[in-house]
Amino acid sequence: MKPETETYTRADVFKGGPGLCAYAFRAALYCPACARGLDFGPGPFDWLTFCDSESVPSPVFFGESDAAEFCDTCSGFLYGADGAEENTDGGPGAGPFDWER
Repeated sequence: MKPETETYTRADVFKGGPGLCAYAFRAALYCPACARGLDFGPGPFDWLTFCDSESVPSPVFFGESDAAEFCDTCSGFLYGADGAEENTDGGPGAGPFDWER
């Protein structure tokens, strides 16, 4: 089956993979835990909808940024800025830039 004719479910959105550090949805970034709570419908989704971060959360793999990026919901550190470490405990406000907020 071609991707254009396949349908995708909500579970397909959260399959993840190596290097997953965030989800982009409606011009905001979310940690994987908070992204699961977003309301974007049960699906199924067609290929064009599935690839549109305005309709369905899109995974961000190996995110890079000149500035630190934080989750829009819990404010946990996601990625960014040279030498920054990832939020490994998954808690809100974690990360090396906690003092900047």
